[in-house]
Amino acid sequence: MKFKKLPSNSKKLLDDIINADNPTDMLSKSFDGLSAKEDEELRAIIRELREAGYISVNWADNKPFRVT
Repeated sequence: MKFKKLPSNSKKLLDDIINADNPTDMLSKSFDGLSAKEDEELRAIIRELREAGYISVNWADNKPFRVT
């Protein structure tokens, strides 16, 4: 198995998700108060983590509904 090194911002978000008592709530609240650019960046990081197989995210109302 080949591992891909994550950029620091992706690694930080993954660490935050892993350490959260409720990863779904934490990730959903991460979208509160973001500018359009910040929202786009957060979604890109989540997409990167999902495509790399680190997380699975189900969406509802344009926010994470379930994170595993």
